[in-house]
Amino acid sequence: MQTFVEHAYQFRVHVDAFSTYDYTVLPDEKQPTLQLIPGPATVHRAVLPSLRDVKDTFALGL
Repeated sequence: MQTFVEHAYQFRVHVDAFSTYDYTVLPDEKQPTLQLIPGPATVHRAVLPSLRDVKDTFALGL
């Protein structure tokens, strides 16, 4: 989990526009960006295994 603010996190996108396996990097001004700003959690999800017997142990992920 990232713990610091980043106002312009940039993805590096490579495009194979003509399906020739010749990938080109998009120019910097066309790269998608998003802001990573901490705040309170808005959703909590429990990650559990779906198939367990009554006495089986399991890991609970939040």
